[in-house]
Amino acid sequence: MSNFKDAQNKAHPNKTNTLMSALIVILILNISIQIWLLYTGLNNALGKHRDIALPAFIASLALFLIGFFWLYYLPMGDKKDKKMMHTTNYYNTFISVAEDCPVTAAEIPPKKASGETIASRQFDMLNAAPYRYTSDDVIFEGYVMKNNPTRQHLAAERERFFSKGQACLRSSALAKRYGWGFHFDAEGKVAVYAMDSPEYKKYAKEQKT
Repeated sequence: MSNFKDAQNKAHPNKTNTLMSALIVILILNISIQIWLLYTGLNNALGKHRDIALPAFIASLALFLIGFFWLYYLPMGDKKDKKMMHTTNYYNTFISVAEDCPVTAAEIPPKKASGETIASRQFDMLNAAPYRYTSDDVIFEGYVMKNNPTRQHLAAERERFFSKGQACLRSSALAKRYGWGFHFDAEGKVAVYAMDSPEYKKYAKEQKT
């Protein structure tokens, strides 16, 4: 039974709502029958028809126990969902380069001899697939590179990572050091634009109006 209830709690919200509605209807019907049985039992008890009153009371008690048992199956929701999750995502927003950015034209972040840097990895993600990733995806990838290179248990690691507030892409070296701005669409997906590009100037102007 515990497995069945756990499956209900973790079900898709639409399925959970449908199940809860069905159980509530059953409970209302159960209570209605109980009331009718109690009414019938009391009337027959007052009329000294104990052969009807006693079975009515027993049936009402049985329905009460069944209804109480049904309450166990009401979905409670996945307790993990109650944990507050932070996000760095933006929507329909443009992030300009930092005011103290040292370059006047965008530069591609260099890689080290030992491999990618966080900045180069983030740039490669966004440059190769504009509007595919969210800010959370990009920032978490940087964290994984540094702290979980074996990429094990990423789902749990991501949940733990975003259980605390994280710095957004404004703090990325792409915006602070290399001259790249970030544009977020209505779905929170992000693309990078060079500070000397027409697209950058267009989005920066729109952001100010």
